[in-house]
Amino acid sequence: MAGQVAPSFPLVASHLGAGFGWALGGAAGLAWLAPVLARGQFLDPRVLALTHLFTLGWLSTSITGVLYQIFPAMLGIGERSRRVAWLALGLHTTGTALLVTGLLAGTRSLQSLGWSVLFTAVFLTAWNLLPQRRRAPRNRQLGIYISYGHMGFGFAMLVAGARIGDAFGWWTTPRLGLIAAHFQLAIAGFVTMTAFGMGSRMLPMFFGAQARLPTTVDRWLPRALGTGTVTIALGLILSAPVLSWAGIGITVAAAAAFLRHAWEWFAGRARRALDAATTLLTIALVALTTAVPLGVVAAARGARGPGWLTTYAVTLIAGWAGALVLGVSYRVLPTLTWHHRFAARMGRPGTPTLPQTLSPRLGLTAAGAYGAGLAALLPSLLLAHTGGARLGAWLMLAGIVATCAHHLRMFTLTPRGQAAPGGIA
Repeated sequence: MAGQVAPSFPLVASHLGAGFGWALGGAAGLAWLAPVLARGQFLDPRVLALTHLFTLGWLSTSITGVLYQIFPAMLGIGERSRRVAWLALGLHTTGTALLVTGLLAGTRSLQSLGWSVLFTAVFLTAWNLLPQRRRAPRNRQLGIYISYGHMGFGFAMLVAGARIGDAFGWWTTPRLGLIAAHFQLAIAGFVTMTAFGMGSRMLPMFFGAQARLPTTVDRWLPRALGTGTVTIALGLILSAPVLSWAGIGITVAAAAAFLRHAWEWFAGRARRALDAATTLLTIALVALTTAVPLGVVAAARGARGPGWLTTYAVTLIAGWAGALVLGVSYRVLPTLTWHHRFAARMGRPGTPTLPQTLSPRLGLTAAGAYGAGLAALLPSLLLAHTGGARLGAWLMLAGIVATCAHHLRMFTLTPRGQAAPGGIA
């Protein structure tokens, strides 16, 4: 946070807060639809709506909020327009609600309206952030990851638009191929690309490791992941298995390179004991390590293995990306919240320190519940065990609820000697 530009606490907190709202709705929906997922019915309209609650609602909104924090903190430059940032958040929230409602109701007009609003929101966010990387005084390579990630987001939106046009009867598209391409472009092209960029800076810092991503790896990693993702998508859309498998090979190599260094950061961490943040980040790395072979098997089995496809998708969305976003929230929000609420009171009696605003026990409980939920959910999806899937989903919901309680505590904590709401000291 050093430098001339400081992150906007209301902007970052609003994105993360909205993200947690979507996460709670998605986790509740997962508890409801876990038996449907366990039966491999991944094309059920309710499952498609639930997927977008997680991806567009929770993950995309939260990632955008973190970007508004790391641009000033890591690149040394802020967004082009704060008003545009707020407008994009409102449009993204509205578009997600419209699209999810349209998928649930099977209403093509709502889906197309939601897609249009979302496309506008993504364009505004890209306009607001991406050109800034060229003016950044430091960490310009991180800006390349973020630019490539938004290109993946744009491609995923275009593929989704093609599916909506098919539903209106404007043209004919391969349904499974486009859905699979849309998923890969969104999760690998946007979420994982952005996570690799931010993670290559944040994970060593959060673990307290001395090692960093080598410069050569840092340069070719986004290009390899982007090339692999686009090649997979083209192979799926064109029904060209050779292209798909070539893209899978490139993508697996990129993921393996990142994981190799990420596990080195974990092994070289300064503190052996894990807190809530590092526990969740470790869960995310385990999930990504698991998702790589799962994805290869799912690609080989195709529609003949719905359990593999479902487990692969949930491992990436809830395991890798979800645990990563939760872990990062335990580092980003406490720091920004303490500076927003208490930095001006520093040195005054009763002002809490940053560690005093945290609840390590509640945080570890949340991380443990979320990890236990994944451990129950993922094998149950693979084995078509509906009871285990439902139990896992409820545990994950409990973990997200506990995380929300932990973060709300920071917003409501009253310094000693200062009157609390209602006149209670």
